[in-house]
Amino acid sequence: MTNVDIISNFMRRLELWIYDNIGDGDGTDHIRSIWKDDPHMAAHLTDKWNGYVRKARSAAGTDADEHAVQTLALMEFLVSLDENNHRTFINYIAENGRPMY
Repeated sequence: MTNVDIISNFMRRLELWIYDNIGDGDGTDHIRSIWKDDPHMAAHLTDKWNGYVRKARSAAGTDADEHAVQTLALMEFLVSLDENNHRTFINYIAENGRPMY
């Protein structure tokens, strides 16, 4: 498997995870679930998530659907995570996402 295959596979899994788990809704429940063993971090990351959602809504404009807003927020959220929290999030997607095949 090449690096391109690995990244493409992850991006497809991430998109499926967004569709299955956030969709048109709010990702805060998933953040609380992912970091359930660290309530302080869960609260911090939920606040961070909500800030990115507000920013994404503003950037996307009034015509954007909620799925697009949540996807934009998630991309910013992922970039903002430190290495440990990034691994926690990716691990959660890998273990709880829909199988690709």
